[in-house]
Amino acid sequence: MNPFIEHTKVGTTSIRDYVPGENMHTISISPADLNDGHPVLGDKVAQSKIRATDMWLISKRDFDATYVPVEL
Repeated sequence: MNPFIEHTKVGTTSIRDYVPGENMHTISISPADLNDGHPVLGDKVAQSKIRATDMWLISKRDFDATYVPVEL
């Protein structure tokens, strides 16, 4: 039995482009992304709406597959 349950988010996520060479000390990167050679040009950095210091890398592949821009 799969212990994961599907959920949807109730808000938006603030996301910016990854800047090659930037200090990644405060940006979380998953072990899987590190093993795949990230961060690379085209990746994104997301920021928590609740805690601005909570940031994480989103690979370009995952970003393209799961995010769409908000229509303003």
